[in-house]
Amino acid sequence: GLNPYLFEMINVRDQCSWVHSDVPEIATQKAKDLIRMGIAKARNLQPLHKKTIPINQSVLVIGGGVAGMRAALDLEAQGFKVYLIEKEGRLGGVLNNLTRVYPADLQAVELARTMVEKIKGSRVEVMASTEINSIPGFVGNFDVSTTSGNFRVGTIIVATGADLYKPDGEFGYGRFENVITNQELENILHDTKGKIQIKGESPDTVAFVQCAGSRDPEKNAACSRFCCPTTIKQAIRLRESGINVTVLHRDMRTVGAKAEEHYRRARALGVKFIRYTPERLPLVSGNGNRAENVELLELALNRQLEIPADYVVLAAGMVPNKASTDKIHEILKVPLGADGFFMERHAKLGPVETTTEGVFLAGCVSGPKDIADSIAQGSAAAAKVASFIARDTVSLEPTTCVVEPALCRACGRCVEICEYHAPSLVESIPGLMVAEINQALCKGCGTCASWCPTGAISAQHFTDGQINSMLEALFAGEV
Repeated sequence: GLNPYLFEMINVRDQCSWVHSDVPEIATQKAKDLIRMGIAKARNLQPLHKKTIPINQSVLVIGGGVAGMRAALDLEAQGFKVYLIEKEGRLGGVLNNLTRVYPADLQAVELARTMVEKIKGSRVEVMASTEINSIPGFVGNFDVSTTSGNFRVGTIIVATGADLYKPDGEFGYGRFENVITNQELENILHDTKGKIQIKGESPDTVAFVQCAGSRDPEKNAACSRFCCPTTIKQAIRLRESGINVTVLHRDMRTVGAKAEEHYRRARALGVKFIRYTPERLPLVSGNGNRAENVELLELALNRQLEIPADYVVLAAGMVPNKASTDKIHEILKVPLGADGFFMERHAKLGPVETTTEGVFLAGCVSGPKDIADSIAQGSAAAAKVASFIARDTVSLEPTTCVVEPALCRACGRCVEICEYHAPSLVESIPGLMVAEINQALCKGCGTCASWCPTGAISAQHFTDGQINSMLEALFAGEV
């Protein structure tokens, strides 16, 4: 059949009829221009052919948290060689510091122990206390250099997790010693076996303040999703110990299975939920270094309330783990979103894939998630990787940049500016250096082609001749 790269599509519907429906005459003229340009480019198209390269059928999982362990176990069960790297001394991630996991109401330490035992009983090669030095290479053939050794893999799953927002200076945090975060409370509950004590005290009243570091356009406009269910879980635990609990919120978002049931249970136990507005945030007041009250405007009654609190707990949102995220971004060139999390290829169609072919995401690296969602995404990433490396080869997109050696003067400008490290200078004949582009690394962005001072580099399917012919057709007048 016809080579697919000899086809040029003119999108009249999206670029004319839909966007210019109120000015049909102008839209018609634009459609004529697009048709002329498309025909001009089609005259200059050249057939291109995809190349195939072999795939190394082993996988690197970066991060030994719940998402990383789930992905590693799923892949190992399908017979693939898996390397699991964790920078800390033990696996488990945040599970090691949690009390119970909702909605299943499991002991977090038991879930962590179960998964770690499965990892130990499998063929997964675990490298704890290990840092990544570099990962040169391309899809199907990544050369991994770590502090524990070097090896080659075909695909990579990034599951390095996220951090919690530090609300320094907000709601009295850092000023009052009895204002703590939800993670600090979780650590206390994790270590508590009998009567709950916070910093050696047995509090009578605890007030939670939701959305500390979330849903704030100046800091983090997104909802972190896990904070409300976590607060409900902690409030139930405190209330069952006889502590009076008040939750101050903008609106409770019971995300996830059984979260609504947990909310109703908390209300039945006597946990009080009071709404506030983002325009009138709660004010934490106190004496000396201790908070004593939380003041807010109650919406239903439209009156100012003063809530006494022995402790104030701030429900801090989730933010990217900047150190690991920046390092992985630099090594693998996985793009970051405006929020600082890794950006998936498509939120709906490719939620665990990235634009860096062969690199996948799992867990909180792409945004806030709870334990259940992280486990599910770990399995989803493993399924995508398995279907990818089950083949012996991978096809490379031919719309990349190529070098004409006769025109290249080896200035090295393309090597300096390429975001993906695709060009390199090689010795074509003794004493003569020229640029060469690795087709597996090249994304066809054309940056090097636009910068090349001698015109030695061209972007296939978007050559200077093709683009110039389209411009000439655009200004040629009516058909």
